[in-house]
Amino acid sequence: MARPDLPRPNRYFARGRFSQKRFEETCLAEYAETFPIVCGDFSFYQFPTDTFWRKLFATAPPSLKFALKAPEDITVKVFPTHARYGPRAGLDNPSFLNVDLFEVAFLELPSGRIANASLC
Repeated sequence: MARPDLPRPNRYFARGRFSQKRFEETCLAEYAETFPIVCGDFSFYQFPTDTFWRKLFATAPPSLKFALKAPEDITVKVFPTHARYGPRAGLDNPSFLNVDLFEVAFLELPSGRIANASLC
């Protein structure tokens, strides 16, 4: 008998091969079997879309809590001079600590409009 507290290596296999689709659809459920909270740093790099939130929370069990980083679009005072920032590199961030943007683009999506969203 398999121990429920250990990962099942064949969980993500279909027809003898690893299934990326199956992994993406069930990995949060497997994670939640061991851990009650998951941290997502993906939210730091951009405001997640409504579609992204829906897919994320639809694949997670209701008991799983999420700890998410606030997006850098509101937490960085001056954009770093890294190539990833393109034309914004080195410039002041006009949205720095913009509470209204934070509420509309971040807080309201998962907690206000998506069933099964649980943030901590």
